[in-house]
Formats: sequence, structure tokens, C-alpha cells
Amino acid sequence: MTAPVLGWWFGTAERRLGNGDGRPIVIGETHEVDPPLVLCERGLHASEHVLDALQYAPGPMLYRVRLGGKTVKGDDKMCAARREYLAEIDATHGGKNEETQLHRPIGEVRLRDKAVAENPMGERRPSLSRNPSRAR
Repeated sequence: MTAPVLGWWFGTAERRLGNGDGRPIVIGETHEVDPPLVLCERGLHASEHVLDALQYAPGPMLYRVRLGGKTVKGDDKMCAARREYLAEIDATHGGKNEETQLHRPIGEVRLRDKAVAENPMGERRPSLSRNPSRAR
């Protein structure tokens, strides 16, 4: 069993897994696959760095994910038996829309269905808001 690791993964606008799987992608839920895990062939993939994930993007939906279970690491991506979806950003039109605000510094990005102030590893931390009255 490998320790959980955070990563980035792009999906399609349909918010479903590809490669004939078709399961819906829902923030807060986890997908699992059975071994064997093989990079580029079998497993739930992600990249440690968002720019690495971009080269594999089949669509505009960017997810912050946590991989768990057995994990295989490559140079610019990894695959695992389990992938939990922590946050979603619609990068359509460069993400410059009211919902995602990707044009702002990353600390201010509002992620759909998850508060920015929640640490993806489950620990609480102070709000990233610059306005103290909006802190949670």
C-alpha cells in the first residue's frame, strides 16, 4: 500500500471517465480499479504538476485528486488503484469565468463544490481570503 499522493488530472466536459469506463466524476467520490496497474494502459492516472497533466488533457475539466492504494510512478505521471476527486475547475476559455476565476492567483481560486479554505489532505487551515470578514 502506497501513501496517498495529491495530483492533477484532466477530464472531459461530460464529467465521465474515458476509455469505455463511463463512470461519472463527482467531487468527494472515489473511483477504484483492480490491478495490474500499468502506466498509459491501466490505472487511474494523475500528474504531480498541473503542466504535466495538461499534455494528457482530453478535455477542459481539471481535477485536484488524491491517489491511493498501489501506485506506479513515471517521469511526468502516475497511476493508482484509487483516485478521489477533491476539487474541479472548468478550464474552458482559459478558466476566466465567474465560476472558477483561474485568472486570479491560485490562492484565490474558487473551486467548484469545495471551499478553498479546506486543505485537500483533510486538515483545517485558516481561510485564504484577503477579506478577514469572509474567513471561515
